[in-house]
Amino acid sequence: MVISCSSYDCTNRRQKGSSIQFHQFPLNRPNILKKWVHAMKRKNFTPTKYSYLCSEHFGPNDYQIRPGADIKLLLEYAVPSIFKGFPTHLQKKKNCRRQLVRINESSNKSIQCNIEIPKEKHLRNKIKILQQRLKRRDTKIKSLKDNKYCSLIINIKKNIPSSDKVTMMLEEQFGGLPLALIVHERKAKTAKKKGTRYYTEMKEFAKTLYFYSPRAYKYVRTLFLLPHHSTIRSWISSMKCEPGEFSQNLQLIWESDKGKYAGNVEIGFGESSELATEVLVIMIVSLTKQFKCPVGFFYVNKIDSSILSTLLSTAIMKLHEISIKVWNVTCDGASANVQCFKKLGCNFDINSLNTKFSIQNSLEVYATFDACHMLKLARSALADKRLFQSDNGDIKWSYIYLLNTFQNDLGLKFANKLTAQHINYRNSVMKFKLAAQTLSSGVADAIDYLCQKDESSFQNSEETVYFIRQIDRLFDILNSRIPFSKGYKSPIHPGNINTIKSVFSDTTNYLKTQKFNGIPLILSGRKMFLIGFIVTVMSTLEIAYKLLGRAQSPLKYILTYKMSQDHLELFFGCIRSRGGSNNNPNCIQCIIKSDNLDETEIDNYLDVLSSIELIGYTNEILDYIAGYIFKSICIKVVCPYCIDLSLKDDQTEHSYVKGTNFTSFVNRGKLKIVSLAVSNIIQELEKSFQVVIVINKKLHNNVKQNIVMLTKTNILNKSTLFFSPNSHPVNVDIGSPSHEYSLFTALSQSFVNIRMRHYAKEINSKQIKSLSLKIIPNNLYIIKK
Repeated sequence: MVISCSSYDCTNRRQKGSSIQFHQFPLNRPNILKKWVHAMKRKNFTPTKYSYLCSEHFGPNDYQIRPGADIKLLLEYAVPSIFKGFPTHLQKKKNCRRQLVRINESSNKSIQCNIEIPKEKHLRNKIKILQQRLKRRDTKIKSLKDNKYCSLIINIKKNIPSSDKVTMMLEEQFGGLPLALIVHERKAKTAKKKGTRYYTEMKEFAKTLYFYSPRAYKYVRTLFLLPHHSTIRSWISSMKCEPGEFSQNLQLIWESDKGKYAGNVEIGFGESSELATEVLVIMIVSLTKQFKCPVGFFYVNKIDSSILSTLLSTAIMKLHEISIKVWNVTCDGASANVQCFKKLGCNFDINSLNTKFSIQNSLEVYATFDACHMLKLARSALADKRLFQSDNGDIKWSYIYLLNTFQNDLGLKFANKLTAQHINYRNSVMKFKLAAQTLSSGVADAIDYLCQKDESSFQNSEETVYFIRQIDRLFDILNSRIPFSKGYKSPIHPGNINTIKSVFSDTTNYLKTQKFNGIPLILSGRKMFLIGFIVTVMSTLEIAYKLLGRAQSPLKYILTYKMSQDHLELFFGCIRSRGGSNNNPNCIQCIIKSDNLDETEIDNYLDVLSSIELIGYTNEILDYIAGYIFKSICIKVVCPYCIDLSLKDDQTEHSYVKGTNFTSFVNRGKLKIVSLAVSNIIQELEKSFQVVIVINKKLHNNVKQNIVMLTKTNILNKSTLFFSPNSHPVNVDIGSPSHEYSLFTALSQSFVNIRMRHYAKEINSKQIKSLSLKIIPNNLYIIKK
């Protein structure tokens, strides 16, 4: 082992023939050891038996030489005192005695003044601090100059006259909230200070802004004459929101502001003394737009079907009075809901089925059941009964159980998500995804594959596989939510409605043949999922024929997800999350949370999108980016037809679009030049990005999804298709996914990711640019007048 010195900045090591001696620390003499450590002045240093000090740190008086010996011997009480390598802060300061000058001696001498010159480092720090102050001041001045909106507000407040001609001119030029703000400012300028009356638009704007950010509202209130925070809270507390069931806490609460108790059953016809356990909520969902709104809620305790039918009839009539057509009513399979439909006029007898009812003999409404609830009931019925019979064989739950056991023993899965939680689902009976993953095509394919491989445990499982596939196919049709989907998940449109009608007919006839212990399942106690699927299928098909085939404004497609109860579940989730994920709120908490939720329609970007036009070299840059994006995703694209569909056949001639000029100019043989369809898709994505991010400043709340969905909607509204029909030469069955949709999704995801990163980088660079540089905005678009 190499022995070295432990002192500061001492690099001496023991070597043969060297005259430097090394001394161990006196570990067995604590008093001397303490003096050694103190003399070294090393922070947090603890000597060990491997620690040494060399002889250069001891003076001559610390040694003694024995007669006749050449080696010096360190004295027993010697302490190191020589440390030449100490840092400046550890070195001892030398005390210098100043010379006192007598007055009589200095009278005849000139006085010398030693002026201390500041150090250069100190001056640099002062310069840096002053520069930072100057920079912050200039930045503030520039931001105030650039804020034209604030200067406009100041000018309006000072210069708006009290004449009504200004109001007329503003009404002719623009309206809505901007008009309400300016007119309110004009009237408030001449009004007395005793009280202010606010327009409805002003109230809605103030409540919405205060709900999203009280700090932002406090800032805006310095610019406009807006109500105080307490006034807004009083408005919110006095609002009456009014539709599913929502479990609440069984509790009677005193409302001091209203002077009454809350928590009793109340359905609009007077208050009962019975405590409420649930909230009945009625919500409307648009079939063509992204709009949903709760229109009523009632405190109930196991509501009766007759009362429920009255409430539904009243709600439908109220909506009809404001020109809202109700096509169907969706609910789960509770007995009160079934009896309510029967009281309204429906007939669920399988031999004389009638799925529609009339309100006042004029309004026809269809009854539908939530497909998600029906799927959970189908899973539970098969798991509880263990065995169903059909005309071709037995349907057994045991095959699903054996598949899970087989996969656990194997350690891998056959392309499905089956786990022990799917088998033992009782603790999570309301989780829809467990039922959907249990009765899925992946489970059916795995059982069918093992049966064909002659696995003994899966023999005679053909009927179980057929049953699972029928239920999975039926649910996919009743839960279509993406306009571009293909196969069974595609929306209902004139091109596939006859095929879907045939599938519905085959599936309903098959479900009617199911039996349990020789008794038809449609007549047993677990019949609800069969009735629910059959009723929903018939109602959906009749609604589709009416909406797609009507003479005035027929629909292009119908998304069956719009008819599900999932919108109500999401609304309940919002209410629960507002109270810290409280699954059992009381009546007051439920009302307050419902009041504060902003269930307004998503802004219609399509009008703004139609006025966006890409100018200059934007199209050429977008084509260059499109080539880069396709080059990055073509590694994952294995279909040769999709590659041919995305690239131009002739890579030298590109007269179909001007944007390829730049790409052709810089091409050295490695760049990809995309087809017209891909070029148009990238341009539409850029327009949607400009609308959502640049113009409306929507930087949160599913930005990527909003951009992609806006692009899809805009493409669907165009008269010409980007991918022409039958452009893919491969014959795609109704149950297989669309390559065009997969290609569009990959292009959209890649472009939005690149564009968002570039936009963030551009915003960040503007924040740190030097004052000597001018910021040039990236104007890639113009708005048509």
